[in-house]
Amino acid sequence: MRLLADEGIGGDRSSGKGLMEKPIFQEIELNVPEEGDGIITLSLYYPNEDEVSNLANGFYNLIERKGYIYSPYGSSLRRRSVRMFSEGSVFPKEPEKIGKLVSVTPNIFPHHQVYRYGYLFALPCKMGIKNED
Repeated sequence: MRLLADEGIGGDRSSGKGLMEKPIFQEIELNVPEEGDGIITLSLYYPNEDEVSNLANGFYNLIERKGYIYSPYGSSLRRRSVRMFSEGSVFPKEPEKIGKLVSVTPNIFPHHQVYRYGYLFALPCKMGIKNED
């Protein structure tokens, strides 16, 4: 954590953005519904192909992520851009939603793969949609 605090987090680290003080960790309690029928994302999310079928029933924004690679072999090459579901998106609850790593390696970069983290981190929620029969 000290290394992250010293080097910064996120984009534009080379120009001084993303610097932070050493974090202090505390345990917190979250009030989440026990019988929730949905999930709310706390992270960006890039679904697996088999997770896409039920996403149309959700409420979400898409965000394009792009930037430059940070590697000892080259740091001025652009990563391939990728669209992801943004934080705060809401989807029907399914136990198999996990997401995946997405390769954003530039085509002209042969040294190693570069990935964007797309795994889901979510909390249960109530969708608030009433089904009137």
